[in-house]
Amino acid sequence: MIKQYKLRFYNFRLVIFLLAISFIGIQLVGTAADYLRTRQLLGVIIGVVFMLILSLMDYSWLLNFQWIMYGFNIVMLLAVRFFGSSANGAARWVDLGFIRFQPTELSKIIIILFFAKFFMDHEEDLNTLKTLIQSAVLLVIPLMLIYVQPDMKNTLMLLAVFCILIYIAGLSYKIIGGMFLIIIPLAIIFVSIVVQPDQKLIKEGYKAPIHDFVIEHPELGDNVSWHFCILRMKSTVMILNSKTTPKQQLLREN
Repeated sequence: MIKQYKLRFYNFRLVIFLLAISFIGIQLVGTAADYLRTRQLLGVIIGVVFMLILSLMDYSWLLNFQWIMYGFNIVMLLAVRFFGSSANGAARWVDLGFIRFQPTELSKIIIILFFAKFFMDHEEDLNTLKTLIQSAVLLVIPLMLIYVQPDMKNTLMLLAVFCILIYIAGLSYKIIGGMFLIIIPLAIIFVSIVVQPDQKLIKEGYKAPIHDFVIEHPELGDNVSWHFCILRMKSTVMILNSKTTPKQQLLREN
């Protein structure tokens, strides 16, 4: 369970860097309000204690409890759903009295460990329909609980992490190619729908970032320009060097 470390091999430099970054964060948060500095300091202390304990544990031993971790993760996310404290229309935190805890952050680690072990156990039958359906179902449950908080950012991030994990585990290129042939047209259709004013697919709060990412040209009316990727990067660089708004910068480029 506990690794037999020789002290001289412990990565003290990494710990020092993490502490330095954390204390910079404490000072920055404290500029907003003094009580936030105290709360942030408490969070850092608790985090460092857990970090040191976990760094001495053999993660391969922890993987033996993959299903317990998965169940604990679901319980945490359900606790957010039914007992979480709300802020700005989103319920993502659980108030433990002495500290507010965001289960989604721990959920990221648990999902990575769980699927790492799951794909190891299914190395021989990873590309079978049964295993792919099982992994998809096991992923969808926590993703939906995170999505309804609502938390689109972490939902998409965990989906990306899952895709990376299953690719590294040895997903067949034939399956990957088939998925792209399905996903890319669906993604184009999805984006073209959600940027419409009267769309009902997603909540209004999620629409703004997507609408902001997909640039609309005035001369095209409401039609979406699908060559936004390169244009967006050029626009972002130029905006950072000026004080114009994205729309003003886009009009200037045209």
